[in-house]
Amino acid sequence: MRQKYIIRKLVAVGLGLALASGCVATGPGYVSGEVVVEGPPPPDIEETIVVSPGVGYVWLPGFYGWVGNRWSWTSGHWERPPRPGAFWHAPHYENHGGHHVWTRGHWH
Repeated sequence: MRQKYIIRKLVAVGLGLALASGCVATGPGYVSGEVVVEGPPPPDIEETIVVSPGVGYVWLPGFYGWVGNRWSWTSGHWERPPRPGAFWHAPHYENHGGHHVWTRGHWH
C-alpha cells in the first residue's frame, strides 16, 4: 500500500516538473516558458455558449493557440476545475519587446 502511494507521488512530481519546465510547448523558440510565435493570432471566432452540462462546470472560451508553426483554433467548452477553488488563467498573446509571445492557459 505504501509503495503504491510513493510511486503515485513520484509520477505526480515528475509530471508537474515536466509541465512547469515548458517542455510540452512547441514553436520557434521560448522566452521564460512562453512560446515565441511568428505574429499575432487571427481575430477570435465568435461562439455561442451552450448550456452547462451540470453544476460545478466552468465555460472556457475558445482561443487561437500556437500548434507546430501556425495558429490553430480551439473551441470553447465546459470543464470542471481540477480542485475546489481553482480558477482558469486564459491563454493569451503579448508583444514583449518585439517578440510575439503566446502563453498557454492553465488552472491555478
